[in-house]
Amino acid sequence: TQEHIEQADHNRSFVDEPNFQQSAYLDWVVTGMFYEAVHWIEGYLALQNIHSSNHGQRGTTMERIPPLSGDPDLIADYGILRIESENARYFCYKHTPSQVTDDLLPLVSRVSVTIRNLLP
Repeated sequence: TQEHIEQADHNRSFVDEPNFQQSAYLDWVVTGMFYEAVHWIEGYLALQNIHSSNHGQRGTTMERIPPLSGDPDLIADYGILRIESENARYFCYKHTPSQVTDDLLPLVSRVSVTIRNLLP
């Protein structure tokens, strides 16, 4: 769990570094946000002795394991971050600075807060 939390914090440090208004690498910022969320989720799952081998398995596990399964906002936030990361990585979608700061950062922040509240 601790290693995942440290990796989530490391990814957040990367996300917080760029100046969004001038960055040419928003695709990597979006990807970093998704992987921050991944490590928050994996940190919680590690407490349950569950480890995901891929994104699809993680999503399925989230829908089965309480209290994650009882939090539709968490599942939706994670899903949007995954889709937006895939859009940036595979479909060359160009996110705008306002999309990153206004739409996506709040999602990863909610994932972080939600999981932090579940950790001992």
